[in-house]
Amino acid sequence: MDTELLEYLADSSTIRFAKDKRWGKAQGQFLKLCQSLEEPINHNRKTMTQIQKLINHLKTAGSISQREAIMDYSIQSLTKRISELRNDYNMNIKTVWYQHPVTCQKYARYYLLDTNSKKKAA
Repeated sequence: MDTELLEYLADSSTIRFAKDKRWGKAQGQFLKLCQSLEEPINHNRKTMTQIQKLINHLKTAGSISQREAIMDYSIQSLTKRISELRNDYNMNIKTVWYQHPVTCQKYARYYLLDTNSKKKAA
């Protein structure tokens, strides 16, 4: 079935359903068909956990700040995730504090260090 035609039928059934509730079943069927024709979502990106996102970022970029974590990955509690990486995944992550040159606010940047260096220090 043509996608544009199916979308038209779904839209018109929605309008008709608003006026006459007997159109509910047809509307539901048209909407399901429209959804089945949409492009599949990249489920690997959607289901990636915050920890996996952080590990990938740290291995790629080497460091991350709270602002990057919020803006790029919607991670609200970076300190908690960093603590989990240190404790549960035995990752060697160093915290370096900086002061913003304009606002003078302090902020932390977390750096992934060589994984062997934590074993040497222990």
